[in-house]
Formats: sequence, structure tokens, C-alpha cells
Amino acid sequence: MYGNVCSACHGNSGQGGVGPSLAGVTETFPSCDDQIEWISLGSDNWKQIYGEVYGAPGNPVEGGMPSHAESLSPQEIAAVAAWERATYGGITVEAAIAQCGIVVADE
Repeated sequence: MYGNVCSACHGNSGQGGVGPSLAGVTETFPSCDDQIEWISLGSDNWKQIYGEVYGAPGNPVEGGMPSHAESLSPQEIAAVAAWERATYGGITVEAAIAQCGIVVADE
């Protein structure tokens, strides 16, 4: 999903490009719920609801992060957030899954 939806702006390796690098995403969004909200709303909607900054460091809302609430399900958005946190945020997959509220079915 990251490759199809996010990599065009954030880079194939999360290094950034049009969008910012995702290195340290868990520092920007200590709460996965906030990251999920950001992905869902995008920059314009975030700005209307929450104001001029996002994330714990208070990054200015700039650019054109699109809203993904219409194109991805809540479960897909949570999965993207968990994947980004595990891949670029320096936490374990298990921690990312737990933080983002993903329920893994037993096989």
C-alpha cells in the first residue's frame, strides 16, 4: 500500500521528495492516533480543524498532503501508519501494530 499510495511523495525508501522524509516518524507523531488522523485528513483539512502546525515538534502545515479518507479504509490507513512506524520510526512491528490498534487474526 505504501508503494502505491505514499511513495510518489515520500520516496521509495521514505527518504522524502515532494513530501518530507519519514525518518523519525514516531518523533513527529508519538501517538499513532495522531498519525492516522494526519493521513486521513491531509494538510488542508488538518489545518482547518487543528490549526497551523502538526506533530509533536509543531511542524508548520505546508505542502499538499492529500486526504486519504476517501481512498483508503480506516484499517488501510492504520496499516500504512503502522508500516511507516516500523519501517522508518525505529520501533518493532509488534509495537507499531499495537500502537495503531491493528487486530491480527489468529490463523
